[in-house]
Amino acid sequence: MRRLTGLIAALIVCTSSTAMAANAIDMRLGIRGAGNYSILMAPDDAAGDPTLLSGAGFKGFGGGGGIASMYYLTSLAGGQLYLALDLLFVAHSGTGKAEAPATDQRRTVTLTSKILHAPLHIGLLTQSGTTGFRFSLGPELLLGLGSGASVEQQNISEPPQPLFTTPVTHVGLSANVGMDFGFDGWIVPIDFRFVVDPSVPASTSDRFDNYESNADPGNYQVGYNYQIFLTVGVDRLFRLRK
Repeated sequence: MRRLTGLIAALIVCTSSTAMAANAIDMRLGIRGAGNYSILMAPDDAAGDPTLLSGAGFKGFGGGGGIASMYYLTSLAGGQLYLALDLLFVAHSGTGKAEAPATDQRRTVTLTSKILHAPLHIGLLTQSGTTGFRFSLGPELLLGLGSGASVEQQNISEPPQPLFTTPVTHVGLSANVGMDFGFDGWIVPIDFRFVVDPSVPASTSDRFDNYESNADPGNYQVGYNYQIFLTVGVDRLFRLRK
């Protein structure tokens, strides 16, 4: 991840220098609405290790919105190279459950979190008339702003034990594929983005921030291995000359 981030930073510096030499800076500013699907994979717990919900994973939908910017760096044979930075406030949720079919018992936990997403991407835009096609790749800051959990039970006599959580801040890697529909200096972008977070721990005990025992596990760190985004927005194109 450090090497990839370094390569991206070097590419940004080189392409920015090329764009400045061309004495032209084109940029886009806009707003985004986002739908999200989050996946926390089942933990890799060995037999006898502590686990949560019998080793269940979590998945669920969320949504949010924010602002987006794009800076055209230079023209290449295949299109325009650009640098994009978004700031999206997204509410996430993920639900997991453990069941005992023989007794019709069920325990369900829903994790919630609020994350500020800041993907910084290098991408390539190709144009066909008023329609554009984009692909970009880069690091994504996942700044945790809040988290929580709710526990529900069915046919279980003892009261549910609360699950205390904490938000986390990680740096993931994301890839984006998008289409642009332009008219009179305005652009409607539609994007699919896939986010991978390699910092999510693999085991249940490591997913707690200070695990001591089942009676004192600490706070559950709410993060997601994978996230899928669909965003739609409106951009304004600015053509500036130095």
